[in-house]
Amino acid sequence: MDWREHRHLLVVKAAAFISVMYAFFISRVRLAQRPRPRITYAPMSAMDKERQANLDIIYNCTDIECVATLRMRRASFFN
Repeated sequence: MDWREHRHLLVVKAAAFISVMYAFFISRVRLAQRPRPRITYAPMSAMDKERQANLDIIYNCTDIECVATLRMRRASFFN
């Protein structure tokens, strides 16, 4: 193979590589700029209500209730 053909082949490979990388990065940028779907919230299910009630008990309690909560055994949470 002549050195000119070899050089031409390297230039073609480099141009192909650059065009593929450009297309990849442009697709990534467009994907990142696309707006994300909005989350719509439905009425709270029973599980969500129970979870919220537990969080209210934990964070909105008096000092005595807080100490009692910390002294609870593991079994009481599973009932």
